[in-house]
Amino acid sequence: MARQKNDGKGRMGGRAKGTPNKTTTQLREFLADHWRKYYESGDFEKDMKSLAPHVRAILMEKYASYVAPKMKSIDLDVSGNVNVQTIEDRLAELAREEDEE
Repeated sequence: MARQKNDGKGRMGGRAKGTPNKTTTQLREFLADHWRKYYESGDFEKDMKSLAPHVRAILMEKYASYVAPKMKSIDLDVSGNVNVQTIEDRLAELAREEDEE
C-alpha cells in the first residue's frame, strides 16, 4: 500500500529540507578556485595595469559589488515632535529626581 501525504513519517521523497543546490555549490567552488589561481599567479595584477584607468575603475566597481554590500539610502522623518535634551539638562533632571527620593 502506498504512503499517504502527511502521515507523520516525514518527507515523501526528494532532497532533505535545507540541502543546498549541488550545481550552484560546485559552480561557486569552481569559480572561487579559478579566481584564486588567477590572482595568485600575478596575471590579474598585470592585466589590471594594462587597462586604461577609466576601464580599471569600472572593473573595480563591478568587483566591489561581489565583495562589499551595496549602501542603501534611508529616509528619515523628523517632522514629528522631537524632545531635544542636552546632557547637562538630563544630568540636572537626574539630580533633582535623586534629591526627591
